[in-house]
Amino acid sequence: MSESLQNILIIKPSSLGDIVLALPALSALRRNFPDAKISWLIRPEFAPLLQNHPHLAEIIPFDRSFLGKAWYHPKAFAAFVSLIRRLRRSKFDVVIDLQGLSELPP
Repeated sequence: MSESLQNILIIKPSSLGDIVLALPALSALRRNFPDAKISWLIRPEFAPLLQNHPHLAEIIPFDRSFLGKAWYHPKAFAAFVSLIRRLRRSKFDVVIDLQGLSELPP
């Protein structure tokens, strides 16, 4: 990876144990990119685990159950659009998906 990475997003929104096990990745990123802004997309109920973490600049709440109602709930739709705009505005240099739920073709 390039040393020019200045804006990094970690995606690991849920599962207490998985979030705890992902913390060394955050530390490794900080060690390799000491000046980068590192953000973490996480479900609101787990956000306190990361609050005030010295290697993390920003917590981005991702309320999956509420946002899943976006197709029929106007406030959820507005929140979904707001999240998308926030992520696009951030212009992350790299997004690291530690959730690992996407499937790659064989």
